[in-house]
Amino acid sequence: MQNFKFNFKNLKEFKYKVDEIGIDIPLSENVNILSEPIEKQSISNRIAIQPMEGCDSTFDGKPGELTVRRYRRYAASGVGVLWFEGTSIVESGRSNTRQLLLCKENKEDFKK
Repeated sequence: MQNFKFNFKNLKEFKYKVDEIGIDIPLSENVNILSEPIEKQSISNRIAIQPMEGCDSTFDGKPGELTVRRYRRYAASGVGVLWFEGTSIVESGRSNTRQLLLCKENKEDFKK
């Protein structure tokens, strides 16, 4: 799949690009759904961790030893929500050579 720079001034421009590429992304100008509760999920508490990029992946984007240690500690802390850090899905989108890269080649490493 070709990469595109995300540089749209409005939803109409984005919809045009989505149609042009031929991918299925549901879009709506109505954002009211964001204020609706999610009734199918239960969170143990209201504490959340939203980590910054650790910049400690391997050079091919797999979670490194320090990455794994950090997330094990976060999970053991008892927080209700653990948000994952910025992770690229294409090599050209990485902010640096140590940013996590989620791709087919690294999928099994992320599952661990």
